[in-house]
Amino acid sequence: MSSPEQIPFDVDAALLRELGERLVGRADIALAELVKNAYDADASLVHIQIEKDKIVVEDNGHGMTDGEFRSFWMRIGSPHKLQQRYSRELRRPLTGSKGVGRLAVQFLGSSVEVATTASAVPSVELTATVDWTQAEKKKDLTKVVALLQSSDRSGNYCDGSRRGTRITIKGLSHDWSDLDRAKNLASELWQLRSPEPPSARRSADTFDIQLASSIPLVQEEFRQQLLVPLDIWHALIRGELKPPEAAGDAGELSVSMRFRDQSQIQQQSFVIPKCYLFSLSFEIRVYALFGRQQAAIAVSNARDYISKHGGIKIYDSGFRLPYYGLEHDWLDIEVDHSHRKSESQFLPDALQVPGGLSNVPTQTRLLGYVYVNTGFEASNARPADEYLQIQVTRDRLVDNLAYQNLRSCVRTAIDWYAMRETVRRIQEVEQEVESFPQRDAQIAEVAQIIAQHAPELPKRQAREITRNIEAVIDRQAISQELLGQNMNLLGALATAGMFALAFEHEISRQLTVLETLAARMKASSKASFELVDELDKWIRRARQTRTIFTSLSDEESRRKRQRFNAKSAIEQFVSQAQPFMSGVEIDWEDVDSALRLPSGTFAEWSAVFQNVFANAANAMIDKKTRRIAVSSGRSGRRAFLLIQDTGTGVDLDEADKLFEPFQRKVVISKERRSLAVGGTGLGLTIVRLISRNLNFNVSFAKPTGHYATCLKIDWQETSR
Repeated sequence: MSSPEQIPFDVDAALLRELGERLVGRADIALAELVKNAYDADASLVHIQIEKDKIVVEDNGHGMTDGEFRSFWMRIGSPHKLQQRYSRELRRPLTGSKGVGRLAVQFLGSSVEVATTASAVPSVELTATVDWTQAEKKKDLTKVVALLQSSDRSGNYCDGSRRGTRITIKGLSHDWSDLDRAKNLASELWQLRSPEPPSARRSADTFDIQLASSIPLVQEEFRQQLLVPLDIWHALIRGELKPPEAAGDAGELSVSMRFRDQSQIQQQSFVIPKCYLFSLSFEIRVYALFGRQQAAIAVSNARDYISKHGGIKIYDSGFRLPYYGLEHDWLDIEVDHSHRKSESQFLPDALQVPGGLSNVPTQTRLLGYVYVNTGFEASNARPADEYLQIQVTRDRLVDNLAYQNLRSCVRTAIDWYAMRETVRRIQEVEQEVESFPQRDAQIAEVAQIIAQHAPELPKRQAREITRNIEAVIDRQAISQELLGQNMNLLGALATAGMFALAFEHEISRQLTVLETLAARMKASSKASFELVDELDKWIRRARQTRTIFTSLSDEESRRKRQRFNAKSAIEQFVSQAQPFMSGVEIDWEDVDSALRLPSGTFAEWSAVFQNVFANAANAMIDKKTRRIAVSSGRSGRRAFLLIQDTGTGVDLDEADKLFEPFQRKVVISKERRSLAVGGTGLGLTIVRLISRNLNFNVSFAKPTGHYATCLKIDWQETSR
């Protein structure tokens, strides 16, 4: 017998293309991978050039040294991003994890040239070329080589940077005149881009993506899709100050506002007494992120984006002042929310609406830019004037009379929006109330008409009609009594809800403080990586838990009624329910994508599904298989949803009692009781209360297949 011999595996070079097709799949995703690599390299700008015969992706990131190029770029499937977690300088969460950048390059074209200059060695440029057609001819992947050479850097990278990376791909595999590719590319990248206004000067902590192409309409299609997230606003507010004749005289603020569902632009002028400000303009977008958004943008992604980039920021001659944004409540918006203020201190009495200030949007619903010019202010000021100026820290403005004028102008515009929004909602409620029939009056009128014409009717028919009318009146009286009982119950629930929202608001403020602290720790070389990582994980979990309150804390979600797309809404409700659905699989694929729920607010439907999901989760706590399936169907003119689970099941003969207050069927083992959600026995009661308001039926039905419980929601379908 011969001695054992060690023999290496061979890897066929054709595997590269197959891996690219399987892991990357689409040309737009492949190109997006290269842009994400630039984001991970702490670039502030990526420039993409797409032509018929080549693609160039250039950034101003930290580049790669010779060792990094050999260890990372030349290794397919490198796990270093999983180990590193955060970018080197700006501590951005890394977007890549599979090391498929090389596969993306090979998927896009037949040859590539990579030029890179590291920030550590800014005078040296590394250039590597790979011909993938030659690689496939060699068959053996381990014998494929890149030609690497080092030379003096002869030029700069995008934005005039002395460092960065430039990737040039030729022999393109796809037709980029297909505009869907540019549109899909923007859809892959919009969440990375900072929503800075065009007039803002780029800073290290921003990330912008620019695309140029001589192919018709590609550049326009990309930019239009990239900016879609900024265009899903609920209201757009613009303001400009007409300066005073002299410092201390009155100025005039002109504000215009448009709601997305209205074409008319509303305008209002405000006198700014004792004005020491000479140059001010601003643009503020208000978002109401619920329901289906345009361009198929997921609501959860849009909320995350606004939460990350939102707030109202100040730019001085194009430079952003770091202090102003989500981290600091410089306009006292959150303070007024926490104090439940209802009247604005900035608006005249004629523009006040009772309770109007309750509709001031929180900072996480605002994306605003305020433009000032401290140099211009200084040139117009007299020696004794309190003009707008920057503190020595260079991150904020001096708190003087001019700064108070600035705050007053911006808050005046926001408070005016809140009042107009309140008027809109009052009008919507009035229209809805007017559309409801006055049932008591109608029943009484019918009874009176029957009594008048009873002598003209056969006695038997008259008695039958009278009995039916009396039965309706009796049922109406019972309904009124039940309504009173339900109102008492709702009063108790509303009180608990108000305290929960107040608690949620305070938690939100504390989380913002923690996120600021975490960012500082990331930037510090002395901070423990493990500690920062654990803090990040805890903040993410806490933020996720807060999604349970999202529909309640948002005014628009609580008040605006519409017929939501069932499948899209259920997807959002599942996302909200994730904090208490650990280990539960939820499938809603069998919901008709064209089905719409009965008219209601997002908060109402959210309450229905959160309670139904929580009820199902509790019933499955002691089960090995924990699965919920949501499906839809139609029976004649009625549409229905079935929510089935693998829990303990219910006795259909006794099931209706479970909708009564404080009725609980599920008995949870002592060992797993801490995992239960709720536990008051009010969940299904709340669902039935809402069902009566939204005109749908809710009941238990016979489950199908291997499911133990089935809850049915059905309603009369209309053409609306």
